[in-house]
Amino acid sequence: EKLTVAAPSYHGAAMRYGVIGMVPLASALGPSVTASVRAGNVRLETAAGVVVEIHPLWLRERCLSDSSVDASTRQPLHGFHEVVDGLLASNATTSATELVVGFTDGHSSSFPLEDILQEWSGFETTPVQSEQYEPPVVQTWNASLRFPPEVTYEQVFQPAGRMKFLSSLLTIGMTVVTGAPTEPGVCSALASNVSTLRPTEWGEVFNVKTVPDAQILDGTGKKAMKDLAYTPQAIGFHVDNPYRDQIPSFQLLHAIEHCTCPDGLGPCPSCSVVNYAVDGWYVAERLREEDPEAFELLTTVPVRFENNGGDGGTVIFAVKPMIELAHDSGGEQRVVGIRLSPKSGGYAPPMPIERANKFYAARRKFSEMIHDEKHRLTFQLRPGDIWVFDNQRVLHSRSVIDPTQGARFLQGCYMNRDGLQAGHERHARAAAIATPKWTSLAETTPSHVSSMITEYSRVVQQPLAERLLAMLDSQEAAGTLGQPVTLREHGLQAATRAVRAGEDDDIVVMTLLHDVWESTTAVNHGGMAAAMLEPFLAEKATWILRHHEVVQLFYYAHHAGGDPNAREALNASEHYAAALHWCEHYDQVAFDPAYPSLPLRYFRSMVHKVVGRPAYWWDDSHPLRTATGVMA
Repeated sequence: EKLTVAAPSYHGAAMRYGVIGMVPLASALGPSVTASVRAGNVRLETAAGVVVEIHPLWLRERCLSDSSVDASTRQPLHGFHEVVDGLLASNATTSATELVVGFTDGHSSSFPLEDILQEWSGFETTPVQSEQYEPPVVQTWNASLRFPPEVTYEQVFQPAGRMKFLSSLLTIGMTVVTGAPTEPGVCSALASNVSTLRPTEWGEVFNVKTVPDAQILDGTGKKAMKDLAYTPQAIGFHVDNPYRDQIPSFQLLHAIEHCTCPDGLGPCPSCSVVNYAVDGWYVAERLREEDPEAFELLTTVPVRFENNGGDGGTVIFAVKPMIELAHDSGGEQRVVGIRLSPKSGGYAPPMPIERANKFYAARRKFSEMIHDEKHRLTFQLRPGDIWVFDNQRVLHSRSVIDPTQGARFLQGCYMNRDGLQAGHERHARAAAIATPKWTSLAETTPSHVSSMITEYSRVVQQPLAERLLAMLDSQEAAGTLGQPVTLREHGLQAATRAVRAGEDDDIVVMTLLHDVWESTTAVNHGGMAAAMLEPFLAEKATWILRHHEVVQLFYYAHHAGGDPNAREALNASEHYAAALHWCEHYDQVAFDPAYPSLPLRYFRSMVHKVVGRPAYWWDDSHPLRTATGVMA
């Protein structure tokens, strides 16, 4: 019996969200593929009995011959109506790499066989007019994310930093740009640099203060633009501008004037206002799991969002469901947009009482889930921070503003998604030339390891930093050393994984600092870090730190002529299993450039707490306890 691989059903623009449909057929069909024609359609078949049947027009529109497309752009030369009506395939043959098809109008086309099979199963990610690409994969999140990803303003204008910035926006849906100039216009300049600006009636930018935003409209003079945001009141979770037919894709909020807290995190008595963020896509998927009927109502009942233009002089409205869906090539419905903003209405249409009861219950439940603490992030902007987030996905809110805590001036603007996607692909192609794609040590090859050894020998010698956090921070300057990420990012990423796994302070701080000596000397850097941190860490954390180099050999030593099983000599220790777990789940996997690591300042108080303990607190009789001069 032959296995027929049906064409995926495709109904929406899921490509922009990195949706990948079915398993690629190139591997499923294998190297031996034969072609035939049945009823004018092309039939591909393997000796294993796997069959794909393709419509002749599907193939003809992909013909790249000079008579079909412009050679420089690959853009088709003919309109849909100009192809012969009732066109069929007359013959088809395959070689090891090509599919050749003859058509009933006398035209013959040659196709790379692998391209045809890949597009058949991966329609969203296999363009005809450009090279095949791998869009970033969306990662949904809840409160366990802990903190938005960060990138400095300076880094956004450098290749590696720009790639991190774009990846965060297209995978996590947000990032915070730190250290931007605190002057008006930076928001729109940044948006124009990384994508295309999306102006509205409010102009290219809008000013979020506790006073109305005066704007010049139609040349008639200044009128006060009013919004709930221009008050000190708390604002619940919402997306901006749901009353537009096409709501802005991404929003930027630039903190020009803002109170600050000593630890840089907040809130604190002198600066109590905080921002909140929720991944609406994550919450919508949880609603689908918990209450399918409620999910169906919110994806099908159109509600009306509206606005009076800010000055009461017009009306802008859109009638759309609160949750927008798209279909991928596998026929699955995926959440691709959220419209939720109580201050913009969301007025329900007339409905029978029973359906209305169910709708209002569904809306209440979704809103309750959105506002649930287990789904939200809490953080505070600082002067120079620019919070950038997906306005069709990330709902935002803020707490009450205390006017006695100083001026608060945020300037906002919007930008389009397609510019970010194009920029990401451009930088990804450039980075692919120089940057390896592996994200865990288990994926490395001998050439990868050889490259790392060379880079360590060339770059590692640097002056010794005296403070642990400064040592970690300085590792950014060492570069990637042949790896996909820097040692600074590796430490942050490994520690972030430990935090999100619920590890205690000792394990998290040890993980954060486990490689701080590695940019000074690659040999025994774990022992050196253990010697520095041993007085303050619990025994298990110190043992893992001291021995992690040997345990880690398991993943790559065989590429460099070493013994990957050398760690077995340590298996008598009671901490051996914990070390294996630590290396597997936190260390060797922490090389992913797209991973949303917590910022260094998130760990600052934790490091101070651990290092601030009495030295050798775990052993009152330790001979070095007295020698340190630090007594309990």
